[in-house]
Amino acid sequence: MEILRLERRRTERSGSPFMLVLLNGCRVEGEDCAQLVRNLAQAISSCTRETDVLGWYGHQETLGVVLTEIGTADDRTVDVIAKKMSDALKRAVEPDEFTRLQLIIRVFPQPPGMATAGESEKLIYPDLSTGSRRELRDRIVK
Repeated sequence: MEILRLERRRTERSGSPFMLVLLNGCRVEGEDCAQLVRNLAQAISSCTRETDVLGWYGHQETLGVVLTEIGTADDRTVDVIAKKMSDALKRAVEPDEFTRLQLIIRVFPQPPGMATAGESEKLIYPDLSTGSRRELRDRIVK
């Protein structure tokens, strides 16, 4: 979460967008699931850059990747990244495991029409989502 907070701050200063990719459906419960997570992490690492950060977003159930300095955050860029990750994940796991996975992509700052504001706020500002609405609004306005 600290990396996400720092990247938000950098983006607020520079205006250069970043992307948060969340991978749901990889809850760790036993040896088989631990191997699944290793396979997923390896697949994601194979299609990201060294400067992108992979780690737990939720308590051992959601993997998160922060992709920094993505240039233009248009629909085409998002689609290309989503396809690369999806294809890598599909090759890394069994078909039944793949169908349990959910890839969620958010860009910050959020381009118009990508997702509802409340939905993105909770993902991009997890450290503030439990705070007051005013506190959250003040962080967004900055």
